[in-house]
Amino acid sequence: MWDFGTIEEWEKAKERITASWMKILGKGPEQRNVTGFKTLSSENIGNCVRDKIQYDVYPGCTVEAYLIRPAELTGRYPGIVCLHQTTDYTIYETAGISGSPDLDMGLRLAQRGFITISPRCFLWSPEEQIWAKAVAKLKQDFPAWTGMGKMLWDAQCAVDVLCSLPYLENGLIGAIGHSLGGKEAFYLAAFDPRVKAVVCSEMGIGLDMSNWDAEIYLGAAVHERGFPSSHHEVLALIAPKPFLLIGGDNADGKLSDELYIRQVKPLYQLYGAESKIRFFNHHQQHTFPKVAQDAAYAWFEDWL
Repeated sequence: MWDFGTIEEWEKAKERITASWMKILGKGPEQRNVTGFKTLSSENIGNCVRDKIQYDVYPGCTVEAYLIRPAELTGRYPGIVCLHQTTDYTIYETAGISGSPDLDMGLRLAQRGFITISPRCFLWSPEEQIWAKAVAKLKQDFPAWTGMGKMLWDAQCAVDVLCSLPYLENGLIGAIGHSLGGKEAFYLAAFDPRVKAVVCSEMGIGLDMSNWDAEIYLGAAVHERGFPSSHHEVLALIAPKPFLLIGGDNADGKLSDELYIRQVKPLYQLYGAESKIRFFNHHQQHTFPKVAQDAAYAWFEDWL
């Protein structure tokens, strides 16, 4: 499937695949227009500053996020979009305020010298999980838009915020997420050329390996006969960017490596970038343990 003779042949196919997937994700607003953000609170935490910010992703839709940066700005720094898992702690977890200390990736990466932004997924309000209400409102406002399309849009708006910062190192942006956040990071890396490296943890890379058929993602259409695409295509769209898939033998495991990573490796080889795609299995189920954290954070230090 990925046996393209030349990069030029692949680039032609890439245009077709991208158009096909954008049709699947559906139509939302006409144009992103993140013009700035409002700082709601700010605090020093060790060698970092943690700002809670708010910005509009389109008229009538506001997102809260944590923006964390080194306290002493002495130059320009790579930026990383950190996308939270399914948890009512939402951005408080990625920002290191509450929730699992294993998943405070926004804070940990900032402590390592990155600028991080951790936006709240649209399925939560600041106070509670509102999945059914959120999906219903999405379908009311944009009937042809999928939940995954909305998540991609919001993640791209987070990239917009990073790009507006004067201390961002131009062209150096990554994305990371666990579980739900891994799904978002996967699509962000595939469809936003500004993202240069990505880590996805226990997302279930195959359409049959996780709940991609839920209305919050792609919906029941993935089961319909003739569904036009597979996640091999989405993974291929990431090439030749550095892509690390972390599994724990739950959502991702041996089959994720055999059926996805290995099958797309020839495309990476075509670019001379075989070392930029990797599967790492910690065998600790649906978690993000220290051994996985170390692998993920080193991935960004190596490639950004």
